[in-house]
Amino acid sequence: MNVGFCVSMTPRRLLCFAGKFNLQKIVSRMEALAAQRGCGIERREEDIAVHFCPEGDLVFHPDEEAQMLKGSADSSIAGPGFHAAAADFCNALAGEARLAAVYEPGDPYCERGDFEALRRAVFLPFLEELLTTIEIEGGRRSEAICFAWPDDWYMLANAPENHWYCPTGLFPCSVKALFDREPMAFLQDFFIWPNREKDTVYLRNLAMSDAWTRCAFHAGDPLCKEICRSLEKVAKEDPLLPFPRKLYLELCGIVGRTPVVPEEIPEDTRFESVGFRKFPLLAPIGNWEILIPGGFRREEQKDGAIRLVEPDRCIVASSAVCQVSPDEEEEFRTRMLGRRMSQHPDKVFMENVLLGPDCRAELFRVNDWEHPFLLECRKIEPGGNLLSIMFNFKTRSEYEWGLDILKTAHCRDAVEEV
Repeated sequence: MNVGFCVSMTPRRLLCFAGKFNLQKIVSRMEALAAQRGCGIERREEDIAVHFCPEGDLVFHPDEEAQMLKGSADSSIAGPGFHAAAADFCNALAGEARLAAVYEPGDPYCERGDFEALRRAVFLPFLEELLTTIEIEGGRRSEAICFAWPDDWYMLANAPENHWYCPTGLFPCSVKALFDREPMAFLQDFFIWPNREKDTVYLRNLAMSDAWTRCAFHAGDPLCKEICRSLEKVAKEDPLLPFPRKLYLELCGIVGRTPVVPEEIPEDTRFESVGFRKFPLLAPIGNWEILIPGGFRREEQKDGAIRLVEPDRCIVASSAVCQVSPDEEEEFRTRMLGRRMSQHPDKVFMENVLLGPDCRAELFRVNDWEHPFLLECRKIEPGGNLLSIMFNFKTRSEYEWGLDILKTAHCRDAVEEV
């Protein structure tokens, strides 16, 4: 379930002559427009993404053979402000690159630029349908429901029952009653960019989304200070907007910042606590997942491996699915687990700390590393699923921490979304 738009752009016809589709010039115009609007732009293998805000990407798929540029925007979390800004970008690109833009019918903003109709005729019905579906599904499931959650993000390990979560918060499945009482107020609070401009509501909601999804809530995370500064700016510019005081004071305490927001500003009391990364999380590693502390920072390496970093330790992991028939499973297991994993001269083998039918873990010391202890592991599940994982830490005794994480590794189930 989502809300957004799709657009197709083709060269304009001049009299009876078709225009030329020059992808290089189109991309050049796209980059110039992105710079003018303060947007990031990323050229990927098969598409081009223009980044307007968190959860707000306008993605273009060039098709030179069909002489067409297709675009799409998913506004399910970013909201109507992003939706309108992305459509404006498409219209500007079409004008500058001499393209004809054709949108899917029924969108009041794409068709006639009516922003208020977009919110009332598109986004409010979308929220009503979403919350109704979640209320029904919540009564059928014991586990929490996720919505608009990227496949490569962590998952909540112990989400409370009868709740659902998305990049803007954790909500009870019964939250539709709140929407029914004040639908437009709910829209304002739910979407990152609910209004036409990036106003103080946008700044507050963006800070809240960052606190929910990205902030590690420890002094070494620079995002703690960034969120404090953003919230202080919101309070100064719009003292009547409900303010997440509890979150602000918590972050000030973490970074040793003196609170400066006046107490008389109205309080945003929607959430008792904010922050998914305060708790253990299931981190995806390809088709595997492992249970880790929420404070780890995730980095993707050029070779496809995932690096999870804390100040004094890190995890580097990669996975593969090998083509193994049922008859070859035992031979594959022996080949992967029956021999020493590393023969590098800089690594001094210390001991086998775990040998089992489905995994192997070996402890090494690398003397010239800042964190000299290394636990290298492999784990296998049926179907040729192989996980390779390394834990790097300062003291030998911490290898049990790595083993505890290794024991949580398992192949991921398909994530159920609404």
